[in-house]
Amino acid sequence: MNDASINQHLDAFETINETYPLAPLRWTFAHIDGIQPDTIERARALGILFAIHSRPVLIGYRFQSSFGNAAMNMTPMKTLTEKGALWGLGSDSPVVSIYNPFRTLWWAVNGRMVDGTKVSEQNVDRRQALVAHTINNARLAFMEDKIGSLETGKQADLLILNEDYMSVDSSKIASVKPLATMVNGRWVYKAGSWAGKPGQNRCYSRSSQ
Repeated sequence: MNDASINQHLDAFETINETYPLAPLRWTFAHIDGIQPDTIERARALGILFAIHSRPVLIGYRFQSSFGNAAMNMTPMKTLTEKGALWGLGSDSPVVSIYNPFRTLWWAVNGRMVDGTKVSEQNVDRRQALVAHTINNARLAFMEDKIGSLETGKQADLLILNEDYMSVDSSKIASVKPLATMVNGRWVYKAGSWAGKPGQNRCYSRSSQ
């Protein structure tokens, strides 16, 4: 959660790493809201990965109440991206956020709570958010050879969407909906209005929430 506790963990991790390399294990820090840039570098040196969650979409006001202006640079998606760190994006639902992945993506791109209040300056572009939510999440789980992207040999998990996520107005990302869902090559959901014309829509691979 905070930079002090993360550094306490890193003290122990660095000791472990002297006799047992940690990078192949892909240990991951989650809820790294208060992590500082120097700490990100320290963690990366050990091969530590990062998981960001969209809790501020509902409780961003709590961050601001507790940390003031510093809250605008918490959940550091932009900083992680600039430093070349591998990070995954999820909701942490159902405990503290909204399950809908397009709401999570909307938050990552816009940095706003559900009521429109700006709560973050660490937002990223929509491609970065999508990569974090799909293939990067698969990497955190050692599943990048099975899910997370549309490639030959992987599970055919994909969505047909009612809007092009990559071009729809960023304010409308949260309202993007699936018209059809395929899991492992089988259609498991089709909306009644889907005309079966995937050429007019966009496909995106599924990964973990």
